[in-house]
Amino acid sequence: MSNDIERSALMRTICESPDDDTPRLVFADWLQEHGEDERAEFIRLQCQLASMKEWDEGYHSVRLRAHAIGTRCQEQWDSECWDVSPIRITESGHRIIPRYASGFPAHVHLRPESFIRHHEWLFAETPIRSVTVLVYLSVFPQLLQCEGLRKLSRLVLLASSRMWDRPMEEFAQSNKLSNLRSLTFPGWRLSPESVRSLMRSPILTQLESLDLARHQELDDTCMEQLSNAPELRSLQRFAMNSNNISSEGFSTLLRSPMLKSVRHLDWRDNWHLDDEVASSKEWNQFRHLESLNLSDCRLGAKGCVSLGESGVFDSLQSLNLRKNSLHELTPERLAKCFRGSRFRSLDLSGCYLDRHTVYSLTKSSGASELSQLCIDGNQLGDREWIHILEELPNLRQLSITGDEITNSGWLEVSRLSPTNIEFLSIEAANFCPATVRAVLSGTAFPKLVSLRLSLSVPKAGPVIDAIAREPACSRLLEFAVVDTEIPGFALETLAGSPHLGQLCNLELSDGLSPEFIRIQERFGAICDLNGEIPF
Repeated sequence: MSNDIERSALMRTICESPDDDTPRLVFADWLQEHGEDERAEFIRLQCQLASMKEWDEGYHSVRLRAHAIGTRCQEQWDSECWDVSPIRITESGHRIIPRYASGFPAHVHLRPESFIRHHEWLFAETPIRSVTVLVYLSVFPQLLQCEGLRKLSRLVLLASSRMWDRPMEEFAQSNKLSNLRSLTFPGWRLSPESVRSLMRSPILTQLESLDLARHQELDDTCMEQLSNAPELRSLQRFAMNSNNISSEGFSTLLRSPMLKSVRHLDWRDNWHLDDEVASSKEWNQFRHLESLNLSDCRLGAKGCVSLGESGVFDSLQSLNLRKNSLHELTPERLAKCFRGSRFRSLDLSGCYLDRHTVYSLTKSSGASELSQLCIDGNQLGDREWIHILEELPNLRQLSITGDEITNSGWLEVSRLSPTNIEFLSIEAANFCPATVRAVLSGTAFPKLVSLRLSLSVPKAGPVIDAIAREPACSRLLEFAVVDTEIPGFALETLAGSPHLGQLCNLELSDGLSPEFIRIQERFGAICDLNGEIPF
């Protein structure tokens, strides 16, 4: 009984201080003292993960170890909590499966009726302060009067049908959301009137993250309303991807004083974000940005150079320019772009870079501290691949799929001096079994824990068979083969391999053959046939 009292007291402290990891780590120590070693380790690992960036040393080891424990144990942990709760099912009739962070449930998807009726239990018994609520007009007024909204720091209002101006006006006037820090409106129709109501709301005063992604109805008038919002002075993260905003709308938004505090900007997948927008002098106010995502826009070399000359790249830790047409980005132009930069993460996949530009990239100051580089689909060859590994010693994560790397190039890589690569995603269409063994057992990748392969169908069987038989694979914590049919004999070898016992995540193309069943029996919950990692 005393143990139950102690556990309840520790959990109460965690629920009362949901943003503080200290009580969680104290609870982890208590769990270990009482024989719950896996739960204790999971809490410590996820607390550690919360303080790390993807490019930090050891990130993937921590992520994968937490994933393995979570996939094994989450069902038991959930049953201990939710089976005795008044909240049993989601709006689709399934069991509640919360998303975990720092070792405990952190986000949950609920029906509005469940949240209204049972929010007191939710906040007393769990540290959850982030909720997705499916809303519809008939219940929306009651939801806005719910006292439980005061406890939320993050709210996702998922519209069951297109929500119009009147619901937004009611939401903006709510006095229950003073603690809200993050807000998202998927499925809403955000007209100029809706945006005007939202931008006048006192809710925005403390808001740190605003997500207006995938609202095709946002127009230039909406941008005018947004740019003049006086309340968004605390905004740190702003997502406005996959919209249909014009070049003029972006220019209006760039002049907004509310963006001066933003540290993380996600404007990807906007067709009208082009060289004209990138050439605006207003980018000068973004010298404080830490991350910028402009992937899948319509930038060319001219726009990229203009952004670099504005100084916007100088403070960035993370830059994503994936799938912009940068084929005219010559070595000289690239030097101008990145002259003052010190990126930790850079994504230039599908940008049509030539080999000379890649050479220039590895020599630039912007790449000198790179830990994470994604350069898929640029048709690079052996020399560029080797050059990247030799010139960027701080790299821990590298993705270089869709490129023309030969067996000879791979064999040369296997003899390189040791690198710091922990995560490697590669195009292995030219792999042969001997090459695989040489790369894995060679000197180049002593710290490798995650290997993701894109293979051609004819070679998939022999290559995977060779990997399963290679003793050096015993250090892998994650192994994935994507978009490839795997023959039965290779699956059989994989299922019986004595060298893959440390795996925390195994991701394969879906299948129902006896060999797949054997793999699932061998690896259990860590075997993922759908490509989703919940932890």
